[in-house]
Amino acid sequence: MSRKPIILFVEYFRRVITQTENPLLTAFVSTFLGLIVATILGLILYPNVVYIGWIMTILIGFPISYFITRQTNEFRNKIEAERLKARIEQERIQILATFIQNASHEFRTPLSLIKTNTYLLSHSTDMKKQEKRIEKIVSAVDTIDLLVETMLRLTKLDSVIDYPSHILPLSSLLPTLENNFKQNQQKSLSLIINCASNLPSICANQEDLLFALEQILTNAAQASPENGVVTINVYVADNTLNISVRDNGGGMSHEVIDKMFERFYRYDESHTTYGMGLGLPIAKRIVELHQGTIDVESTLGEYTSVTVSLPIPTKKDNLNVSMFSAN
Repeated sequence: MSRKPIILFVEYFRRVITQTENPLLTAFVSTFLGLIVATILGLILYPNVVYIGWIMTILIGFPISYFITRQTNEFRNKIEAERLKARIEQERIQILATFIQNASHEFRTPLSLIKTNTYLLSHSTDMKKQEKRIEKIVSAVDTIDLLVETMLRLTKLDSVIDYPSHILPLSSLLPTLENNFKQNQQKSLSLIINCASNLPSICANQEDLLFALEQILTNAAQASPENGVVTINVYVADNTLNISVRDNGGGMSHEVIDKMFERFYRYDESHTTYGMGLGLPIAKRIVELHQGTIDVESTLGEYTSVTVSLPIPTKKDNLNVSMFSAN
């Protein structure tokens, strides 16, 4: 007779006993196995009193098995919780260390400019040169101020619990978005906005959503060549409102796409272009707080398209919305 079915049977019960989270089930299985063993031994050694083994197994084996299993599960869960807590704390420390390291690097450049120009200013008597030095110092101070303000915004978004929002027609954002884009661009760029008709309203924080879209537009403008075109397509698909921003720049590789939402990451590692590497991470965090998603599609040498997808609230949401619960 093959022993394979017996081995598989025993292995099955072993897995049930060792892996189940239900101590009652484990106790039943253990008791069942105990009854089998008691029956076999009883029939071999004491056939006339085999029922005593059954009674002892049920009255003693079952409660002991239940108690031991429950205590073991509690101890195992406690150990797992401690391991998870330690792992989260380790990751938090690593994230904080990386954040501080990157922030220090961003602060170092304007501080060096301030230090250098202050020294040169104190040793210069030429009024024109002094004015240029002062302009560089003021510009460096503004950079530090903007960096601090951006980091505070990111910290605030990271720590939010209840995210305030209200029903908002997207049409109220698009004119402001277009106007700010035209005012802040140093290149000669064209902005085309294509909107589907009868767009539904969304549940949003107007200030933050506008900031997120502006960051995406800014990156699209930086990637676009002189006299380039940036296109915004707004449409509804799969019960979501989609805002797609597309440039006709040089595109990005998959490696860059994978890193573009990392904090302080900059595609231009020489830092010759404006930016601190926080705009897109903040935009992504804002979209997440809106229960939405942000996706990137790009082809090298052709274009990059960033699509923000936001859920369309139901009628019930329209009546009861006041805030999102942040995850």
